[in-house]
Amino acid sequence: MSRRTKIKHKLTLTLPSRNQQEERLKVNTFKSNLKSMNLTQIHNIYDELRDVNDFNITVTTKDPIGGRKIIAVTEGDDDDEVYFYRSSGTSREKANTINIWFPCLGNCISPRGNSLTKKRISKLEDEYITKNNTNITHILETNPDIKTYMRFITKKNAMISKKLFNMFSSGGNRRSNRRTRKK
Repeated sequence: MSRRTKIKHKLTLTLPSRNQQEERLKVNTFKSNLKSMNLTQIHNIYDELRDVNDFNITVTTKDPIGGRKIIAVTEGDDDDEVYFYRSSGTSREKANTINIWFPCLGNCISPRGNSLTKKRISKLEDEYITKNNTNITHILETNPDIKTYMRFITKKNAMISKKLFNMFSSGGNRRSNRRTRKK
């Protein structure tokens, strides 16, 4: 017969403080809002952005990624390009974001995987979803607009998105305040 030995371990459990719990809740709420931003929230943001008609952009069409339209946008005489992709609405179906233009991280091409047949768009919000809680807390404290503009991250990106939505909706034939070129 085998002999059983009782081993006693002392278990110490440290609970997070109230401040830590509140911080975790804020960060989790923020990340959840990024993931679940829906069409109603987008149009509420668009409705607050009344000055997009005076916002002049130049649009350059790029090669599609995974069947989605990609464009580079410059504002006025600024040469810095910001990339946007047109949502297919498939990655977050319940959000109903089809045909909404969202900012990309870099040039939109995800560094993940080397497959030429299955490309993933690198979404700007991905950077925030994957950050640790301490970094997100700092970002929320130093950039409070990020809570308002959610997946757009900044007011400027939200304005560009609204402008692109207006330009490319209804058949995409409106050309006011824009110049378009294909590269």
